Amino acid sequence: MLGIDNHAINLEVSAYPNPTTNYLTLNIGNTALSTLNFKLYDITGKLIESKKIKSSIETIDMEN
Repeated sequence: MLGIDNHAINLEVSAYPNPTTNYLTLNIGNTALSTLNFKLYDITGKLIESKKIKSSIETIDMEN
């Protein structure tokens, strides 16, 4: 008998304040953090920052 693997992802993320000038807060909630990363791009598509998410609420410095 053949089985089908169903790997559903249920991820809810909030990013605020929007727009921002000083910092951006990511709220991941109760999601398992072991494999989550974020990538931040500018409006031209250039990668600004890439980092492993270490807690359910991450603050990203946006001043630079």
